Amino acid sequence: IHFGFDEDEILFITIGRLVTRKNIISALLALSELSERFTFRFLVIGDGPEKEMLKHTAAKIGLEKRVVFFGNVSDEVKFQLLEISDCYLSTALHEGFGLVFLEAMECGLPIVCYNRGGQNDFLSNGETGFLVELGDMDAFKERLLDIVNNPTLRETIGVNNRKIVRKNYYISACAEKYIALFEKGIAQEFR
Repeated sequence: IHFGFDEDEILFITIGRLVTRKNIISALLALSELSERFTFRFLVIGDGPEKEMLKHTAAKIGLEKRVVFFGNVSDEVKFQLLEISDCYLSTALHEGFGLVFLEAMECGLPIVCYNRGGQNDFLSNGETGFLVELGDMDAFKERLLDIVNNPTLRETIGVNNRKIVRKNYYISACAEKYIALFEKGIAQEFR
C-alpha cells in the first residue's frame, strides 16, 4: 500500500485506544509547537471516545493536515505504517506493559515516551529511544528534535531496537527463559 506521504516528511506514529489515559492531546500540543521547525505527519492508529475531540483539537491548533487518524486497522496495515514511520511516540500517562512499544521496536523505530509504566522494564534512555519524566513537555519536544535532527541516531537506535526484540522477546527467547526459570525452581524444590 502506498499511503501518499512525502519523502521529506518525518512520520511520527502512535497506537492505542483514544481515551484520556493515552493523553494524545499532549502529543498534539507538543507537535504543534514544533510544526514550524520541520515537516511531519502524526499517524494515529486506534479508535475511542476521544477521537472527535482530538480531531477538533488538531484542527484548532493548525494540525488538521498533519495528523492522520486511521482508526482501527488490520495488523497488516498497522505494520506497514510502522515500517514507513520514523519515530514511535507516546504521551500516555501510564502503560501496563505496552506491546506496541515492542512492535515499534521490531520495525526499527526509536521510542519517545514518558518514563512511567511497564515500558521501564525494557526501554533504556538513549539506547531504545528516550524516556522523559511524566509531564515534562519541554524535554519531550527536545527528544523529538534529537530524533528528527539526527538521522544517524535514529538509524542506530532503530537497528538496536530490532536486535533487542529479536534477542529477548521472540517466543523462542521467552520460552527459553521460562524453561530456565522452571528448571531452577524445580532444582531448588528437590534439594
